[in-house]
Amino acid sequence: MRMALGYISNDLSLSLDKIFDIKIPLYTMIENPEKENIKELSGLVFVDSNSNQQFDNSETTLGGIVVNLFNSESNECVGSTITDMSGRYTFKDVENNQYYVKFNYDDTKYSISKSEKNSFENKTSVLNINDNYVTDNINVSDTSVSNVNLPLTNDNIFDMSVNTIVEKMTVQNRAESNQFVSENKKLAKVDIDPDLVGDSKVLIEYKIEVRNQGTIEGNVNKLVDYIDNDIIFDSSLNPDWYLGNDGNIYTTTLKNTSIKPGETKELRLVLIKNMTEENTGLVHNCVEIAEAVNYKGIADVDSIYNNRLDEDDLSYADSIIGVATGLKIGIFPIILIGILILIPIGLGIWKIIDERRYV
Repeated sequence: MRMALGYISNDLSLSLDKIFDIKIPLYTMIENPEKENIKELSGLVFVDSNSNQQFDNSETTLGGIVVNLFNSESNECVGSTITDMSGRYTFKDVENNQYYVKFNYDDTKYSISKSEKNSFENKTSVLNINDNYVTDNINVSDTSVSNVNLPLTNDNIFDMSVNTIVEKMTVQNRAESNQFVSENKKLAKVDIDPDLVGDSKVLIEYKIEVRNQGTIEGNVNKLVDYIDNDIIFDSSLNPDWYLGNDGNIYTTTLKNTSIKPGETKELRLVLIKNMTEENTGLVHNCVEIAEAVNYKGIADVDSIYNNRLDEDDLSYADSIIGVATGLKIGIFPIILIGILILIPIGLGIWKIIDERRYV
């Protein structure tokens, strides 16, 4: 934790509202008529887990953070305190003047919280100036000031996740080669003409999304696909994947790709199933992150490789290959012709029977 003090010249005030074009007040003025001569400046330090720059009841507060109060004109430190167990701090008997607050926290573990939608948006009015974390100027004039808060992000969370979906299925046989886009990305379905099942090959294309859900930049060195027994892997269709000695397939294509917090990388995988009369049904495909690392050497918060549990480093995508039921379109003309032939014959027989009744 850095403890060295840094000063800000009054001529170089931060004017954060101009830098970020944000019209959010830095602090709250409190009218205190009964104690008009006693003014306080207070705030809260907390872990902003949802990145909304506001303290929510479920969020963690940080005690033991050193907070210093500086006179903006003289850059003199006029007060020093430490946040209590509830993360709060208070400077008492503050005179009318202009001030700025400097926070001293462990910047190897925490950073200033920023908007989840825009990583450059900072609503806290706290900036890192030469490794000093300070607020914009705060005017104390006959009223107390509160909510000079510091929302932080825990920078020691490493959490990589994977999501697998079925993008499309392609049926190939002597009569057709048709692609079917999946409506249900987790449970896709295709039906094959019953006369062509044994002659069909089904290609299943998967999209695999790898996302950094934590706060540490990292790499996914290896992904594994636990391929089904009757599924065929064709390396010519998947140049970024290879077949391992254990029968599973792997890729290291993201090994040299750094994935930033909130960032997602996509991969493609095509698997083949040669159909027979007996092997229709469910194709269950499972992908897992086999190895993920970061520069801090921190383990993933909720994932253990090869334990096959329902963790976010493992994802399933299923597809059903069925047999089409009902009459085929090609049969309808035959049926129609048969009906047209049978109707006159039936009428002729009925006429003969009807004439014999009167003989």
